[in-house]
Amino acid sequence: MGGWSDWGILAYEVAQQLMEQGQRVALLVIFDADNPAFLLKLAGLDRVRARIFMFGQWVNFHWQTLRRFEWRGVFEYLGLGLRSRLSALQRGVWTMVYHMRRRVGRPIDRGPQTIGRVLAFAVSRYQPRPYAGRVLLFQRNARPVGRYRDPEYGWGELVGKLEIHNVPGAHVDMFLQPGVEIVAEKLDGCLREVQKSTRNTISAGASTA
Repeated sequence: MGGWSDWGILAYEVAQQLMEQGQRVALLVIFDADNPAFLLKLAGLDRVRARIFMFGQWVNFHWQTLRRFEWRGVFEYLGLGLRSRLSALQRGVWTMVYHMRRRVGRPIDRGPQTIGRVLAFAVSRYQPRPYAGRVLLFQRNARPVGRYRDPEYGWGELVGKLEIHNVPGAHVDMFLQPGVEIVAEKLDGCLREVQKSTRNTISAGASTA
Protein backbone atom coordinates (compact mmCIF):
# COMPACT_ATOMS: atom_id res chain seq x y z
CA MET A 1 0.00 0.00 0.00
CA GLY A 2 1.42 3.40 -0.85
CA GLY A 3 0.93 6.89 -2.22
CA TRP A 4 2.58 10.24 -2.94
CA SER A 5 1.73 13.50 -1.15
CA ASP A 6 -1.96 13.58 -0.11
CA TRP A 7 -2.39 10.12 -1.61
CA GLY A 8 0.18 8.84 0.87
CA ILE A 9 -2.03 10.05 3.70
CA LEU A 10 -4.99 8.30 2.07
CA ALA A 11 -2.92 5.11 1.88
CA TYR A 12 -2.11 5.48 5.60
CA GLU A 13 -5.79 5.51 6.52
CA VAL A 14 -6.68 2.67 4.13
CA ALA A 15 -3.89 0.53 5.61
CA GLN A 16 -5.10 1.44 9.11
CA GLN A 17 -8.64 0.30 8.36
CA LEU A 18 -7.47 -2.92 6.68
CA MET A 19 -5.43 -3.87 9.74
CA GLU A 20 -8.39 -3.12 12.01
CA GLN A 21 -10.41 -5.58 9.92
CA GLY A 22 -7.83 -8.28 10.50
CA GLN A 23 -6.09 -7.96 7.14
CA ARG A 24 -2.30 -8.05 6.84
CA VAL A 25 -0.58 -4.99 5.38
CA ALA A 26 3.00 -6.09 4.79
CA LEU A 27 4.33 -2.65 3.87
CA LEU A 28 3.03 0.93 3.74
CA VAL A 29 5.01 3.36 1.58
CA ILE A 30 4.58 7.12 1.97
CA PHE A 31 6.21 9.35 -0.63
CA ASP A 32 6.96 12.82 0.76
CA ALA A 33 3.80 13.33 2.82
CA ASP A 34 3.71 15.13 6.18
CA ASN A 35 1.42 14.18 9.03
CA PRO A 36 -1.26 16.87 8.51
CA ALA A 37 -2.08 17.03 12.22
CA PHE A 38 1.49 17.84 13.29
CA LEU A 39 1.17 21.64 12.97
CA LEU A 40 -2.36 21.68 14.36
CA LYS A 41 -0.96 20.72 17.76
CA LEU A 42 0.92 24.02 18.01
CA ALA A 43 -0.63 26.86 20.00
CA GLY A 44 -2.20 29.71 18.04
CA LEU A 45 0.78 32.11 18.00
CA ASP A 46 3.31 29.33 17.45
CA ARG A 47 1.24 28.05 14.56
CA VAL A 48 1.30 31.50 12.95
CA ARG A 49 5.05 31.74 13.48
CA ALA A 50 5.52 28.29 11.98
CA ARG A 51 3.55 29.20 8.87
CA ILE A 52 5.51 32.45 8.46
CA PHE A 53 8.75 30.52 8.90
CA MET A 54 7.72 27.94 6.28
CA PHE A 55 6.60 30.64 3.86
CA GLY A 56 10.00 32.31 4.22
CA GLN A 57 11.73 29.02 3.49
CA TRP A 58 9.47 28.47 0.50
CA VAL A 59 10.38 31.90 -0.92
CA ASN A 60 14.09 31.33 -0.29
CA PHE A 61 14.00 27.89 -1.91
CA HIS A 62 12.42 29.23 -5.12
CA TRP A 63 14.75 32.23 -5.16
CA GLN A 64 17.81 29.97 -4.93
CA THR A 65 16.35 27.77 -7.67
CA LEU A 66 15.70 30.73 -9.99
CA ARG A 67 19.28 31.94 -9.59
CA ARG A 68 20.55 28.77 -11.29
CA PHE A 69 18.47 29.28 -14.45
CA GLU A 70 19.14 31.22 -17.62
CA TRP A 71 16.47 33.78 -18.58
CA ARG A 72 14.47 31.31 -20.65
CA GLY A 73 14.46 28.80 -17.82
CA VAL A 74 13.34 31.50 -15.37
CA PHE A 75 10.18 32.22 -17.35
CA GLU A 76 9.41 28.53 -17.78
CA TYR A 77 9.87 27.94 -14.04
CA LEU A 78 7.67 30.94 -13.15
CA GLY A 79 4.97 29.72 -15.53
CA LEU A 80 4.99 26.27 -13.95
CA GLY A 81 4.84 27.82 -10.48
CA LEU A 82 1.95 30.08 -11.46
CA ARG A 83 -0.08 27.15 -12.76
CA SER A 84 0.64 25.25 -9.56
CA ARG A 85 -0.44 28.21 -7.37
CA LEU A 86 -3.66 28.69 -9.35
CA SER A 87 -4.49 25.03 -8.93
CA ALA A 88 -3.82 25.28 -5.18
CA LEU A 89 -5.99 28.41 -4.99
CA GLN A 90 -8.86 26.60 -6.70
CA ARG A 91 -8.59 23.74 -4.21
CA GLY A 92 -8.55 26.21 -1.33
CA VAL A 93 -11.67 28.01 -2.54
CA TRP A 94 -13.49 24.74 -3.09
CA THR A 95 -12.52 23.57 0.40
CA MET A 96 -13.96 26.75 1.97
CA VAL A 97 -17.18 26.31 -0.01
CA TYR A 98 -17.36 22.69 1.09
CA HIS A 99 -17.01 23.71 4.75
CA MET A 100 -19.71 26.35 4.44
CA ARG A 101 -22.15 23.98 2.77
CA ARG A 102 -21.55 21.28 5.38
CA ARG A 103 -22.22 23.71 8.21
CA VAL A 104 -25.61 24.65 6.81
CA GLY A 105 -26.47 21.08 5.87
CA ARG A 106 -26.44 21.62 2.10
CA PRO A 107 -25.04 18.96 -0.25
CA ILE A 108 -22.15 19.64 -2.59
CA ASP A 109 -22.89 19.85 -6.30
CA ARG A 110 -21.58 16.88 -8.22
CA GLY A 111 -19.69 19.05 -10.70
CA PRO A 112 -16.73 20.18 -8.57
CA GLN A 113 -16.38 16.92 -6.67
CA THR A 114 -13.15 15.64 -8.17
CA ILE A 115 -11.21 13.06 -6.19
CA GLY A 116 -8.31 15.48 -5.75
CA ARG A 117 -10.51 18.19 -4.22
CA VAL A 118 -12.31 15.82 -1.89
CA LEU A 119 -8.98 14.36 -0.81
CA ALA A 120 -7.52 17.84 -0.16
CA PHE A 121 -10.49 18.61 2.09
CA ALA A 122 -10.24 15.30 3.94
CA VAL A 123 -6.49 15.66 4.50
CA SER A 124 -6.86 19.19 5.88
CA ARG A 125 -8.91 17.82 8.79
CA TYR A 126 -7.33 14.38 9.13
CA GLN A 127 -6.18 13.17 12.55
CA PRO A 128 -4.07 10.04 12.00
CA ARG A 129 -4.04 7.33 14.64
CA PRO A 130 -1.04 5.23 15.75
CA TYR A 131 -0.12 2.59 13.18
CA ALA A 132 1.31 -0.78 14.18
CA GLY A 133 2.68 -1.83 10.80
CA ARG A 134 5.88 -1.13 8.91
CA VAL A 135 6.11 2.21 7.12
CA LEU A 136 8.65 3.27 4.53
CA LEU A 137 8.93 7.08 4.18
CA PHE A 138 10.68 8.63 1.17
CA GLN A 139 11.65 12.27 1.78
CA ARG A 140 12.85 14.79 -0.79
CA ASN A 141 16.28 16.30 -0.14
CA ALA A 142 15.14 19.78 -1.18
CA ARG A 143 12.80 20.39 1.74
CA PRO A 144 12.40 23.04 4.44
CA VAL A 145 14.29 22.45 7.66
CA GLY A 146 14.51 24.20 11.00
CA ARG A 147 12.67 24.81 14.22
CA TYR A 148 9.17 23.99 13.04
CA ARG A 149 10.05 21.09 10.78
CA ASP A 150 10.06 17.54 12.09
CA PRO A 151 12.74 15.38 10.40
CA GLU A 152 10.29 12.47 10.60
CA TYR A 153 7.47 14.49 9.00
CA GLY A 154 5.38 14.01 12.16
CA TRP A 155 5.07 10.23 11.69
CA GLY A 156 7.64 9.16 14.28
CA GLU A 157 5.25 9.55 17.20
CA LEU A 158 2.64 7.39 15.46
CA VAL A 159 4.68 4.69 13.73
CA GLY A 160 6.98 2.35 15.64
CA LYS A 161 8.47 0.72 12.52
CA LEU A 162 9.36 3.82 10.52
CA GLU A 163 12.16 3.69 7.92
CA ILE A 164 13.25 6.93 6.23
CA HIS A 165 15.09 7.30 2.93
CA ASN A 166 16.15 10.58 1.33
CA VAL A 167 15.70 11.15 -2.39
CA PRO A 168 17.44 13.82 -4.51
CA GLY A 169 15.16 16.53 -5.84
CA ALA A 170 12.07 18.42 -4.77
CA HIS A 171 8.50 17.31 -4.11
CA VAL A 172 7.42 17.39 -7.76
CA ASP A 173 10.51 15.82 -9.36
CA MET A 174 11.65 13.15 -6.90
CA PHE A 175 10.47 10.51 -9.37
CA LEU A 176 12.72 11.86 -12.12
CA GLN A 177 16.44 11.19 -12.59
CA PRO A 178 18.42 10.69 -10.42
CA GLY A 179 15.88 10.30 -7.59
CA VAL A 180 13.80 7.66 -9.33
CA GLU A 181 16.72 5.22 -9.37
CA ILE A 182 17.17 5.53 -5.61
CA VAL A 183 13.43 5.08 -5.02
CA ALA A 184 13.36 2.02 -7.29
CA GLU A 185 16.39 0.42 -5.65
CA LYS A 186 15.18 0.94 -2.07
CA LEU A 187 11.61 -0.05 -2.87
CA ASP A 188 12.69 -3.16 -4.77
CA GLY A 189 14.81 -4.32 -1.85
CA CYS A 190 12.00 -3.77 0.66
CA LEU A 191 9.44 -5.54 -1.51
CA ARG A 192 11.72 -8.55 -1.93
CA GLU A 193 12.23 -8.65 1.83
CA VAL A 194 8.48 -8.46 2.42
CA GLN A 195 7.78 -11.22 -0.13
CA LYS A 196 10.36 -13.47 1.51
CA SER A 197 8.90 -12.83 4.96
CA THR A 198 5.38 -13.52 3.68
CA ARG A 199 6.42 -16.83 2.12
CA ASN A 200 8.11 -17.88 5.35
CA THR A 201 5.01 -16.99 7.35
CA ILE A 202 2.77 -18.99 5.01
CA SER A 203 5.13 -21.98 5.10
CA ALA A 204 5.27 -21.88 8.91
CA GLY A 205 1.47 -21.75 9.09
CA ALA A 206 1.12 -24.68 6.72
CA SER A 207 3.62 -26.74 8.74
CA THR A 208 1.76 -26.02 11.96
CA ALA A 209 -1.56 -27.00 10.41
